[in-house]
Amino acid sequence: MKLTIGGLAVLAGGGLLLSQLAATAQTPYPAGNGTLAGMRFYDAEQLSPATAKAAYYDGAASAVTYNWASAKPIEITATAAALENDPQKIFLFVKNHVRYEPRFGAQKGALGAMIDRSGTAFDQAQLLVELLRAAGYSASYQVGTITLTGAQFNDWLGLTDPEAARQFLANGGIPATVSGAGTISQVEMGHAWVTVVINGATTTLDPSYKAMDRWAQIDVATEAGLSASSFVSTATNPTGSGTENGVGYITGVNLTGAESALNSAATTLLGKLKTTYKDKRAEEIMGGERIRPAADAWATPTTGVLNASWGSYSGGLPDKFRTKLTVEAYTCKVELFVDEIYGRRLVWRTPNDYEDGPPSTGVSSGEYMFMLQGGLPPGAGSSGNYPNCFSPPLPQNTIRISADLPYAARQGGVGAYGTWMDRVSLKEADASADAIIVHGWGDTANELQTRLNDDKSYREEVRPGLVDGKPPLTGEQEYWGPPYGKAGTQMQKLKARLYAGWLAQMTRATDIVEGASNTRIQHHYTIGVVYSQRQRQVHDLNWNGLDDPGEPFVPGSSLDEAIRMDLDSGFSTVSLAGVAADKVGARHTIAAFGAMLEGSLFEQQQDAVHTISTAQRFPFGQENFAGTIRYHRLLPGGAGVAQYREGVTSPRGVACTGQATANQNYTVIQANDRFLGPSSTVGYGVIRNMGPYTRRAPQGDYYMNRGCAWVAFNGDASEIAHVVTAINRPLKGGGGPGGRTKRSARRRCRPTC
Repeated sequence: MKLTIGGLAVLAGGGLLLSQLAATAQTPYPAGNGTLAGMRFYDAEQLSPATAKAAYYDGAASAVTYNWASAKPIEITATAAALENDPQKIFLFVKNHVRYEPRFGAQKGALGAMIDRSGTAFDQAQLLVELLRAAGYSASYQVGTITLTGAQFNDWLGLTDPEAARQFLANGGIPATVSGAGTISQVEMGHAWVTVVINGATTTLDPSYKAMDRWAQIDVATEAGLSASSFVSTATNPTGSGTENGVGYITGVNLTGAESALNSAATTLLGKLKTTYKDKRAEEIMGGERIRPAADAWATPTTGVLNASWGSYSGGLPDKFRTKLTVEAYTCKVELFVDEIYGRRLVWRTPNDYEDGPPSTGVSSGEYMFMLQGGLPPGAGSSGNYPNCFSPPLPQNTIRISADLPYAARQGGVGAYGTWMDRVSLKEADASADAIIVHGWGDTANELQTRLNDDKSYREEVRPGLVDGKPPLTGEQEYWGPPYGKAGTQMQKLKARLYAGWLAQMTRATDIVEGASNTRIQHHYTIGVVYSQRQRQVHDLNWNGLDDPGEPFVPGSSLDEAIRMDLDSGFSTVSLAGVAADKVGARHTIAAFGAMLEGSLFEQQQDAVHTISTAQRFPFGQENFAGTIRYHRLLPGGAGVAQYREGVTSPRGVACTGQATANQNYTVIQANDRFLGPSSTVGYGVIRNMGPYTRRAPQGDYYMNRGCAWVAFNGDASEIAHVVTAINRPLKGGGGPGGRTKRSARRRCRPTC
């Protein structure tokens, strides 16, 4: 993974701002109220297997709605065939090539385990069951507990401290009892495995237990000659501070000095990598793990004591052990199990609206619907005859995404069991362009980008007839590239690649943070949207060139368009040494990494320059508006502070609203300029003589890629949001350029059901 100096600077800069504002800090820090968009870092209550079973799983519905009984995905049947339908080769494939993710229940499922080469015990059991069934064998799921010695547990998960292990397993939603004082002596934990009938005999196979080889991360700071205290001293000289209307701020961050220190450290570290560590593998430098391959896994197909006291299932895995994703928009709703849709593009399609000449009031063509690459599973919803459509509809442009994980714990240790880490996110996505629904679970590999870019079995919008001598594609043929595939579909793929790239790079980033902070980090989910935001035109009633209150949009109008990522994530962190500051530091660093990637993915995928993220906007303000830029620490009930546009007072641009977030009991660090970039200042001015609305002005501001930036968090950093604004919309994410694409209207979800 490549880390630029700018990226490192923002990571360091985030801590710098926090440390320098500590002098004006309120004690204790505002605690938040659980409503902040963005990243959540929650610790779970510790439940024993017996408690979890009795309190939640025994009472949960035992329905099985798994849809692969008669028609398995081609990936499953082709992989089984490639392994010669041999049960030993199939087992060895899963055992030696799919890394274990310590969380409970089926999350990304069999397909996800294949794509990412990692998965939970349930994901790996599902992959093994489906491969064995595709090969012609009778295989069943076994759910219950596994009991291991301390040594066996350490070989698997690399933990010896009982308290760290208890919280780590609890944070993965895994019910467990960990015995031992000082050192683990025994672990009993929730688990899933497989039995298969071969030649009339039943064999038990546990694909997810595997011994791992591990390496600790080198001491990067020491090897690079980078002193944290020296770096902060350099970056904060000459930093000014003060108060404005009782609101604390700092100014004058020394970015040049910070960059010089980081460049020097990078040069030193590169020299060490070329000499001292030239023969080392990446894991031996950055820290990491690899599966210790079993030459003959069939000889020892299980480890420890397995007890299938929670059930044996010869059909599908019960829904109570599966992760559910529900998405609602307008009057449409889809209810999906993630193990059936992972690696497929999930799209929200809306009517296309545009101006059609005077005296147009705007034209809209097409209908609302959800689409899934390869088709929605039976009973999932979306179409006009779906029984679960609702009335009244959600507000236009609102998308509600719900993640329901199969964990038994309670949110905050109180209330109903089975609610911990569940989340409902409300997102805004403009109509008239396809929005991609983001969902990521656990670790992600780069392969997901490739899969989301595929066209297999997608009813690809292809050009009919012959083009350059090539025949038209059928629904089962692969995409051949241009000129096949309409622009709308290509934009879908770009949006999907952007979020998959973010997930994959965040996986690598958390690995780095784990080693640097002596923590263990678990990613539970990321949900959200990637969509095209439109800058519209308003009817400039007073002819002042501004978007004033009360001035209506010109129906169907559009000035500019850009792609936005708006993401919410759930993580857990455990300090291996029990140091609370390590957890807080890891949380802020993960959030800073995410913010950096929300802009840099557009640089990587599109070679874009004008991207938006807090990682871009905070330094931009310091570099360009040094005379007026201040970074305020906003607290609940704080007074108003001055805001600028390009360093001067101006009526143009929507005011930054970080104080509204602070008033919800959060700390907010906000730059005091509403026109932060980087972005071109080549935009749209006042628009004249364009009937029937002859007086027009741009929505919000002339330039849709300029705006505000702030970071909000609560006292223990269990909630963190890096927020930027575009036009008048706050985004927990970032964005970059994206050309407008029109597409034909087809497929539907009717307004009534």
